[in-house]
Order: sequence, then structure tokens, then C-alpha cells
Amino acid sequence: MAVNISANNLAEMYAHSARDFATNPAFATRDKETKLWKSVNYAELYELGLNLATALIDLGVKAKDHVALLADNRLEWIIADYGILLTGAADVPRGTDVTDQDIQYIVSHSGAQVVFVEHLEMLKKFEHNRKKIPGIKHVILMDKNAKAPAKVHHLYDLIEKGKELRAKKNREVEKRVSHIKPDDLCTLIYTSGTTGSPKGV
Repeated sequence: MAVNISANNLAEMYAHSARDFATNPAFATRDKETKLWKSVNYAELYELGLNLATALIDLGVKAKDHVALLADNRLEWIIADYGILLTGAADVPRGTDVTDQDIQYIVSHSGAQVVFVEHLEMLKKFEHNRKKIPGIKHVILMDKNAKAPAKVHHLYDLIEKGKELRAKKNREVEKRVSHIKPDDLCTLIYTSGTTGSPKGV
């Protein structure tokens, strides 16, 4: 099979991967109870990302915004990353071992107005610091098995919302992707801050 990997930006590469490797496994997770691995293929992952991106645009995420992603490696991290980049925004990732001081600094310094949190424990940690972080408009809970509290969005609810919008021919994502330049920022990673304030790179 001939594979066309030419793309103008990273978001387009996601589309090409979905087309060229549609049924191939893209990511696998191990069930804690059954110990069995379950995979999601490239086409499924891209569809989830499109739906999430559509909902994020509907929430007000603009191209070149910065979106915080406070989570460790898991399927929902990948979906969130797809969704963020497909809006033309940049992710600001940090693991759940982040300190209170670093939450305050990184989210504020990056200018993020939307924050993804992995689970209820991370949500509690974030909310503990929220008063010291100006400008937060939306918080999104990622854990599939957790119920989002009032005023907190759930990742899978947003995916469903985006799916509904796309069924109504909403194609805002495709418009955004077509305007992403090859040198546009796609991720802003902060150092651990062991020698002072974290540095964004």
C-alpha cells in the first residue's frame, strides 16, 4: 500500500493516518480488572478527535489558544491532544504529579482558559488552586468512569455534543485545520522547575 505522508501541519497528519492506517491499532489500554488489552484504531481515534474539536470550538476555543492538559498517559490524553490540535490550538501538558505552585504558575503563565483534568483527584487539586488562576472559563474531566460535578464538562459528553454538531454538517474543524501553518505552536511543555520557575518550551 502506498502511503502519502505529505501534510501541511500536524493536524493534517492525523487525517492522513486515519485514511492510510484506518483499521490499524493506534493506541491500546489494559483493563485493570480483566487485564486484557483493548485497542482503538486510527480511524476511530481521528473521529473522536474531530468530535471533541468541534465541541471545543463550540465552547469558544480559538486558533492559537493554549489549553492545559493535566493528566498522565491514557487513551483520553490522546483524544484530548487530538481535539486540541484539531482546533488549531496548542496543548500545555503536565502530569498529575504537578505541585500546587506549578499548577498556579503553568496554567496562569500559559494563558490557558480551558483545562483538562484526568480524574476527580486531579480536579480537586486544580479547584484548590483555581482562585489563584485568573481567566479559567472551562474545566473538562477526562475519566470515563467518573461523573463530572456541576459546572465541569465531561470529555465524553463533549464528544457526543461534537458528534451531534457534525451530523448537522458543522465543519468548523476542517476550516481551522486548513489555516494551521507548519510553524504554528502545537505544544507548550514546561520544565520541572527544579532550578526556579518552570520554563515553557
